[in-house]
Amino acid sequence: MYEIKNLKDLENAITELEAKRDQDWMALKTQLSETLEELRPSNLLKNAVHDIIDSPDIQNSLIDNAIGISTGFLAKKLVFGGTGNPISRILGTILETAVSNRVSKHPEGIKSLGKTLFNKFFSNNGRHNENGHSAYNKGLNEDK
Repeated sequence: MYEIKNLKDLENAITELEAKRDQDWMALKTQLSETLEELRPSNLLKNAVHDIIDSPDIQNSLIDNAIGISTGFLAKKLVFGGTGNPISRILGTILETAVSNRVSKHPEGIKSLGKTLFNKFFSNNGRHNENGHSAYNKGLNEDK
């Protein structure tokens, strides 16, 4: 601020300070409004869900658990099928839990097998020739 030497300078300084006060008050009200909006329960929940979804560690953990549960379920169905025998059902549940826990803690083998199978079934690997025809139809197209 500058040095006040007379009444006119004092009035100008007061006017400037009042304008700054009004400006600061509006900024404070805007910030308070934004803060209250962010603290609404729906926004807190939405932000928490986004943080969970965006976290790679949690995504990997969810994937690993899904792989474990799926593998355990498949193991139970393959070994015991849909039997109604209570002892088989108990043994099937024990097998399912054991396989699920094991695979959830060490899913790398299942992931690599899945990637291999996916690549085998869904990649071209040279199965199409330069005309875009499948290599499996090669014998059919040569006779014509």
